[in-house]
Amino acid sequence: MKKFLILLAVLMLGFTACGDDEDGPKTTLTIANMSSYNIIDIEYSSVNFSSMPVGSKMTREVSPGINYVFLSIRTTTGKVRYRTVDLIDANEGIDKEFVIVNSSFIIPVAGGSANSLQNICDELDLSDVLFEIGDTGPGDGIIFFVSGRQYMECSPELGNYDWRDATRVGRNHRGGGFTDWRLADRESLDLMYKNLHGNGLGGFSNSNYWSLAEVNTTNAWAMGFADGSLISISKTNAYSVRAVRSFNF
Repeated sequence: MKKFLILLAVLMLGFTACGDDEDGPKTTLTIANMSSYNIIDIEYSSVNFSSMPVGSKMTREVSPGINYVFLSIRTTTGKVRYRTVDLIDANEGIDKEFVIVNSSFIIPVAGGSANSLQNICDELDLSDVLFEIGDTGPGDGIIFFVSGRQYMECSPELGNYDWRDATRVGRNHRGGGFTDWRLADRESLDLMYKNLHGNGLGGFSNSNYWSLAEVNTTNAWAMGFADGSLISISKTNAYSVRAVRSFNF
């Protein structure tokens, strides 16, 4: 019986140690996808970061130490997938960030604007992974505004609707799987008109496009893409719809 109790105590200590391991110290790890591809799945130290579209960024708590990164990438054709593995050191108590540029891992040194993602890409001549006006964005839209690390993209044509249905269609658009789409406001329409339509980009027609802004209970603002003019018109008219979203690195 004595031997049995000693064995039981040892087993209980073992289970306690295992439990302590699971609740051990954590550190913050941020992953930024600045590659040319959507990441299907990424895992570090048994922590899943889930899917990460181009241009997205995600932070998770992980156990410190040197661990493998398991990465599944889908190319822009959507047909080819491959898996790559690398080692990343996440130090205890020190927030860590690394950038994925295609199959490479780049770890910025903490602190200072010189170590921003924008500057890292500039230093390594990786400007092609950043977005420019007219590029396809993370939500499969068209980039129409760029300012530093701030971007805006618009959807393709979503059809012709009256104003109330236009707001619903814009809000329910799910390009790239994102849920933050909305009907374009007046400022967004103006930027799309100047930066895209004015340069023959974006596939716009010369028709009217609804804005999110209301004039009163019966009218809302629309923009005529023939000349860029704003017009107050009845909400019952059916006009073209573009959804927009903002994102940043």
